[in-house]
Amino acid sequence: MPIKLAHQLLSAAMVSALVLAPTVAFAEPPPDPPAQPSAEQLERARELFENGKGLYREGSYEAAIAAFKRAYGQSGDPVLLYNIALAYDRANKFEEALEYLEYYRAYAPESEREMLAEKEESLRKRRLRAESEAAAAAENAQDAAATPPPAAATEPARTDGPPPPAAPKQKIFTTPVWIFSGVAVVGLGLGTGFGVAALGRSSDAEAACTGDGTGGTVCPMSAERDARAARNLGLGSDVSFAVGAVSGVVAIALIVNNVVKGKKASTTAFVPTRGGAGLAIRF
Repeated sequence: MPIKLAHQLLSAAMVSALVLAPTVAFAEPPPDPPAQPSAEQLERARELFENGKGLYREGSYEAAIAAFKRAYGQSGDPVLLYNIALAYDRANKFEEALEYLEYYRAYAPESEREMLAEKEESLRKRRLRAESEAAAAAENAQDAAATPPPAAATEPARTDGPPPPAAPKQKIFTTPVWIFSGVAVVGLGLGTGFGVAALGRSSDAEAACTGDGTGGTVCPMSAERDARAARNLGLGSDVSFAVGAVSGVVAIALIVNNVVKGKKASTTAFVPTRGGAGLAIRF
């Protein structure tokens, strides 16, 4: 191979390697804080922190990072470096989050070293996972673009075979419902019968009694028996009505419960959850 051609190929290879090499994102370093912040600077830092905290909670992580950096430039509080790392983490900028954790490590107390090491390890794992998912997504997109679309079917698809079984429905009138409903009907019927009988025996007792001419009443033994029977029948009526009423209430409660279960069985709810991260600042 001629020497000139070899040099041209080598130059082209070097240019291609530089162009195709992956770029690594580096965070902008924190601003230089004042040596002795004034009261005005500390007050401005508080305002910036509160603004950044609100932006962080709203999910505006880039704006929160800018506010925290400006607050650090006013106060020099190292805790703000940790807050910036948290915001980069929530923005899925793992390299920048690791960088600001390193900035904070220089000021962190010894008691936080283990926690910071665990946080950095978690960020590295998440960064690798995100890179793997991005590479897999790119590969899938490339495969999908290279795969030709399926040919149109020349005849309709067959739908032979029995349809899939339908999901069982929740019964409303179950066996307990029928039992308590029956007890309620019987109880109310007996209560009504006993009540009518009690009124009849009470009327018989009153009819058998006569006046004695002095304002009193004279009742034969049969009237006393009728009055006692009327009291017993009235008690039976009260008990029957109570049993019937309670059974009716239980039957209605069972029906309502079965209806609610049926609605829950036919509805699936997905409840999203969100994690949280604390923010702290010391002046």
